[in-house]
Amino acid sequence: MCSRPSHTLTRAAPYGIVIGNMCCIKPCQRCRAKYGYYLTQHDANRGFIGAPFNLALRYAQALMVVFVTMLYCGGLPVLMPLACATLGLRFWVDRFLLLRFHPRPPNYGPQLFIMALSLLPWAVVLHLAFSIWMYGNNDILESNVINPSIIEGWTGNNANGGFSAPRCSHARS
Repeated sequence: MCSRPSHTLTRAAPYGIVIGNMCCIKPCQRCRAKYGYYLTQHDANRGFIGAPFNLALRYAQALMVVFVTMLYCGGLPVLMPLACATLGLRFWVDRFLLLRFHPRPPNYGPQLFIMALSLLPWAVVLHLAFSIWMYGNNDILESNVINPSIIEGWTGNNANGGFSAPRCSHARS
């Protein structure tokens, strides 16, 4: 689906450890609790509570998906639906993990959101720059439909060395 395996790993790796923990380690902890491994309630609570939810890391991962998608979607339009699916899946997995695995996070201020929002216009600027480069580069997007002799007058390659519009044969003199 993706052009490189690293894209798939980048999108799937953040949840691999957490889901592996929930599928492998948590059942073992439940089994240990069932057979009286934990002596106190405090030990049992500590064994079942997951790692703290790192909101800054989640913001960085989401911004990485947005920036990489905006950078290359001019040449690879399939990245837009993939990014939409990635961010949607990230939302639902994070929601599930917040409700079932991670301890309750502290209240955060708006600084992280404002910083992420201030970076998004740069994604648009980079998207425009890379799209102009991709569409203007003949090695990336070659067109055999346009005959170069038609636009010769517009590029300055005429006999006079200057720019002149091509003349119509039926124009008035």
